[in-house]
Amino acid sequence: MIRILLLLGILGAALLCGPLLAGNKGYVLIAIGEYTIEMTVISAAILAFILYGALLLLERVAVRLFGIKGSTRLWLGNRRRRKARERTLAGTLALAEGQFRQAEALMRKSAPDSEQALLNYLSAAEAAQAQGEHARRDEYLEQAAAQHPRASLAVSLIRARLLLRQQQYAEAETLLENLNQAHPQHAVIQQLLKECYQALGHWAPLLALLPQLHKRKQLSGEEQRQLQQQIYPALFEEQARTGGASGVQTLWRELPKSLKQDPALQAAAAGALIRHGEEAQALELLQEGLKRHAEPALLLVIPLLRQPAPRLLAQLQKWEQQESQPSAALLQAIGSLLLRQRDFEAAQAYLERALALEPDATTYRALAELMEQLRLFEKASTYYRLSLAATA
Repeated sequence: MIRILLLLGILGAALLCGPLLAGNKGYVLIAIGEYTIEMTVISAAILAFILYGALLLLERVAVRLFGIKGSTRLWLGNRRRRKARERTLAGTLALAEGQFRQAEALMRKSAPDSEQALLNYLSAAEAAQAQGEHARRDEYLEQAAAQHPRASLAVSLIRARLLLRQQQYAEAETLLENLNQAHPQHAVIQQLLKECYQALGHWAPLLALLPQLHKRKQLSGEEQRQLQQQIYPALFEEQARTGGASGVQTLWRELPKSLKQDPALQAAAAGALIRHGEEAQALELLQEGLKRHAEPALLLVIPLLRQPAPRLLAQLQKWEQQESQPSAALLQAIGSLLLRQRDFEAAQAYLERALALEPDATTYRALAELMEQLRLFEKASTYYRLSLAATA
């Protein structure tokens, strides 16, 4: 509109000034190299007007032409994005339905034009894992991280979960420990590390992790205690293998005071010592643990002893006299100690009483050993078979 008004203004000025200049036309001279162009001022003005109009027309044509091209590009871009959204939705449904190959193809194809390519690559990674294609899974995860550098931690955590789901625990442990060093206060990383350590049986680092999980209320007091009851028996075995009795005693001294009163852990420490030939230290633990009550967990360790233990036997017989109905575990423990003292008749009586209350593979084996000592090999063979059957 402004251009049209300007053009009309110039035209009006020309109409007014034209008659005034009719008697004094003047001239315009344009020299270019050897060529010269000469014309009147009015002719030059008309020519300039024509050229200006031509330029306006050319501009309008160019704008219209490039506008068509831009609209075409915009339409094509919108169409690609619409197709990508449709394929992403179809891929999401295929993933939910368990059609993993189709889901992976749809997510991979739509990722370049998707408005959320990060999510496409993550879904493709999950679909690839479901097919056991670990190399493709890792490639998709790398592409997801490249899409959004700020999402690298989230992508790494997703990769760790996928590794754990696939039971690739060693690789998951390496990844999570690196993440834990970079983000030492991250609750999700530590929770996944707990799961990984449990699966691998890496008890020492799991034990070190428990206080942090409990502090952040990711682990209740009862859950922490249950894990400690799982961890310490394995650690006692490790210490007995590598450091002997001194290793077990060192670990025992490091136990919190409350855990030292736990019969299950007392039994675990004593059992580890017995299995590695340190019965003297094991007897100390057993006698200390059985002072106040005939704990079943401790009683079950006693048949492992290979040497006589008169003081412990007297202690157990005292508990037997105080109980109106002695348990099978108590009777079995007394019978096993009598067997070690070669009091075969009394041992047989206790073991048979225990067997009448609760058939058990350990009791059958003790009776089989007793029958061998009495040279009753046929009976011994029968008890060994019963022991194997009870174990199965």
